[in-house]
Amino acid sequence: MNANLDANGNENFNSNPIALQIDSLVLQGFEGINSVQLGRMVEQELTRLFAEQGIPSGLKTQGHVMQLDGGSIVLPVNASAEVAGVQIAQAVYRGLEHRGLGR
Repeated sequence: MNANLDANGNENFNSNPIALQIDSLVLQGFEGINSVQLGRMVEQELTRLFAEQGIPSGLKTQGHVMQLDGGSIVLPVNASAEVAGVQIAQAVYRGLEHRGLGR
């Protein structure tokens, strides 16, 4: 993921680029959702969150996170990959914020 973007999605050359690598994303109950599309939506939403809200405090203080519990999310029945991806990315971002708060 390249989060070197401003809030409008344009490249921001005044900030330091970061690399976020998610080796494994464990999801339960997503059997009917296209996993490729879901992954794209998670990446797109995380890029947006990093661009608009900055680097979460958990990454600022720790830099490297081996494991993260993003908690649980509640989705409507037959939720699309777009809806699920946005909520998953927001849960990951919140989890990174909470890591920096000592939780």
